[in-house]
Amino acid sequence: MVLLSTYFFVHGGSYTYLGQYNWFCQPVNYGTDDAAMAVTRLGWWYLLLKLGEFLDTIFFVLTKKFSHISLLHVIHHSTVAWTVWMGVNFGAGGQNAFFPFINCFVHMVMYTYYCLAALGPEVRKHLWWKRYLTQFQMVQFVVGFLHAAVPVVYDCGFPPYFAYILMGEAVLLFFMFRNFYKKAYKGPSSRPAHKAD
Repeated sequence: MVLLSTYFFVHGGSYTYLGQYNWFCQPVNYGTDDAAMAVTRLGWWYLLLKLGEFLDTIFFVLTKKFSHISLLHVIHHSTVAWTVWMGVNFGAGGQNAFFPFINCFVHMVMYTYYCLAALGPEVRKHLWWKRYLTQFQMVQFVVGFLHAAVPVVYDCGFPPYFAYILMGEAVLLFFMFRNFYKKAYKGPSSRPAHKAD
């Protein structure tokens, strides 16, 4: 997953925000030129990646590990898959490409952590930064919200209804991750911050 997230960040970014896209506000290119078609293809592959991430929920159900399934987990993966599907079907690229772009960067860091943690207790005890992954995700939602809000107040040719969908998703996920963070790291039963999870 580290490699896939890196691929989508770098390759997808080369067509969007590391390429010719305007960082402030980018309209959707509904054309059939090579760049527009490449972004659309990447969008479909990104959707498959997001659906693949949701497979862990199915595996938890099949192996009866219901304690691993949370409302946050289900809502996060299902809303992201839905908004990616909406974006790819009705407006691939443009302002819609920003959230997947930053999300891939966050997932590069997150899956690196999980990869290192899977190496065992000897490595895991040095991984003091798990709580900061959740903070990083919350920052992602704030930045995503602010970026999505631009076409609502500034007409750059990006459909505002997409902006409202992205803003709603960012708000929902921010508060769900914030609640998770409070329970996991700030609540009375949470572990001290210096111990690795």
